[in-house]
Amino acid sequence: MTYENLASVNDIHPKPHHFLEKGDLLFIAKGMHNFAAHVDKQLARTVAAANFLVIRVNIENVLPEYLAWCINQGPAQAFLKENAKGSYIPSISKRVLSELQIPLPSLELQQKIIRTQQLMNLENELIAQIQNRRKIMIEALLLKTANGGKPNGTR
Repeated sequence: MTYENLASVNDIHPKPHHFLEKGDLLFIAKGMHNFAAHVDKQLARTVAAANFLVIRVNIENVLPEYLAWCINQGPAQAFLKENAKGSYIPSISKRVLSELQIPLPSLELQQKIIRTQQLMNLENELIAQIQNRRKIMIEALLLKTANGGKPNGTR
């Protein structure tokens, strides 16, 4: 999760329990894309916007990162789409979210699942960087070739 573009609002005074905490999940409850993101660091005086549901994991046998991963997987997404209300702007209620069935393997297995997902995400980022650099290199080579071997188009 990235935190660079968080909006700041100073003229509201929420109750302390409304502030996000490290380990919370933000679930996008309104719109066509309903997914969860794990808050992986402590944020100062930060609250969620109205289109989010905040999930605070309070049981010892589930990792917040694992819960977010489960919510974002195909079976959970299908359940959420099937149970969304509203045709113009679909919405997922707290009740529907609470009815979502989550498999609970051991904490060790949850950690392995999360680590594997993190490695896959890193691999995808590296592949994208390689593809981008290769594109830049080939385009530069093609331009040089088109210009009779001169790098910047001078003749």
